[in-house]
Amino acid sequence: MGISATTLTYIAIASTAASTTMTMAGQAQQAKVAKNRANYQAAIARNNQTIAQYQKADTLKRGEVAKQEHRQKVVQLKGQQRAALAASGFDVNSDDALDILADTAEIGELDALTIENNAKREAWGFEIEGMNASNQATLYDYEAANQNPLTAQAGTLFSGIGSVADKWAWHKKNSVGGIS
Repeated sequence: MGISATTLTYIAIASTAASTTMTMAGQAQQAKVAKNRANYQAAIARNNQTIAQYQKADTLKRGEVAKQEHRQKVVQLKGQQRAALAASGFDVNSDDALDILADTAEIGELDALTIENNAKREAWGFEIEGMNASNQATLYDYEAANQNPLTAQAGTLFSGIGSVADKWAWHKKNSVGGIS
């Protein structure tokens, strides 16, 4: 006797409905995973921003310390130069001796300012790194906020409904006498 065309149609319709339901469940799970991943990546980006801010502050602090240490070394060097000049019999208050000490002070200060400038440049790099991390976190937040399983599910649902309707219409058209 076999399975009737009506039974086969109902089986096809039920299979399509079940497949549509399973696909929608999978899409909901994928959207949830994508949202969680984006939230996690946003948190990492914010951590990277915080680290960059700490690195910037540390760089500026180390630069200031290095600048002050260099200035102290220059003061010590000037003292050594003054002592060496005096030990060699030079008048430490003469124009030549004062020129030597002034040159040492000038070069020393230039070096101190270079140390400070280099630290500020390095800190600026960390500032940019922090801004980039902040921007990346914002993008991940946006991505997480826009994960909507209903959007993907709606397309699958309408496609499934259309497929069921096609099967039902085919069954109605091809049934004996157009009824069943």
